[in-house]
Amino acid sequence: MGGNTGLTPEQLAKMAAQYQTPHIEVPDKTRVAKKAPIEVFPANLNMDNAKGIEVQTNNTNVDPGKLKIAKNAILYIMNNDKACRDIDKQAQAEKIARIALDVDVPPEVIGAIIKQETHFSTSASEMNQGNGVGPMQVTSINIRDMFVRPEAYDPEIKKLIGPKDKPYKSFSDALKAKLNNPSIDLGKFGNKFFEFYKQNQVLFDKYNGYISNVPKDVKSTYMKTLTDYDMNVYLGCWIYKSKLRGHTEKQAIINYNGSSLKYKYEVAVSDTIKNTRSNVPELKYM
Repeated sequence: MGGNTGLTPEQLAKMAAQYQTPHIEVPDKTRVAKKAPIEVFPANLNMDNAKGIEVQTNNTNVDPGKLKIAKNAILYIMNNDKACRDIDKQAQAEKIARIALDVDVPPEVIGAIIKQETHFSTSASEMNQGNGVGPMQVTSINIRDMFVRPEAYDPEIKKLIGPKDKPYKSFSDALKAKLNNPSIDLGKFGNKFFEFYKQNQVLFDKYNGYISNVPKDVKSTYMKTLTDYDMNVYLGCWIYKSKLRGHTEKQAIINYNGSSLKYKYEVAVSDTIKNTRSNVPELKYM
């Protein structure tokens, strides 16, 4: 992502505009059986009507050529996913593409993961069937890990937190400081996680990020934020990016799932990625 192609943004935009997304209806042989449900959140917690919070992307000046190519890649995956239904594909594909470009991860990888996890569903009930929630099936373990080990997700955090000569003693202190001074820059990941933290202060400040044995209202607020589509994709992108650091794409996909099905999962996701890259060759210019 972000390599020097030798093409200007105008040339990329022109190339992307001429590209028409192919629609090839083929049987979906890559679908992996769903994991057995694990009740992490109360079964009676009704999130179908939860609106979540409004999350805006930081990437307001995204290159139009790259965005077009990324969106075409997501649309290709959607159009060849038999289980993808009842959604505004154009709007959703652009949203996912913008977020992937903002985090600087390959959009076709994120699209393939979302296909395998939830088939792009926007139904809260369908996105809360196992131990993960949202389109990218982010878990409470992921969120707590981000809170206690933020440097694993963004190495730049090391410049902010540390034992002696850093501005903040901990990520928690940095987040609290930003509550009082919104102009504080915690970096791209830190600023995005702050939006999640701001909505869930009780969970992080009182329960240190643990979701077990918390009051119903705390759990409900947490679920509402985590199932917000934009926020969930953002968090999922950062999780994948952390898994990719120092590893091959294949190993990162295996590590993203982490269940007993992780190797079958990787084959399915990688197959979708391979097909997408073959049918949207413009991806190589990104």
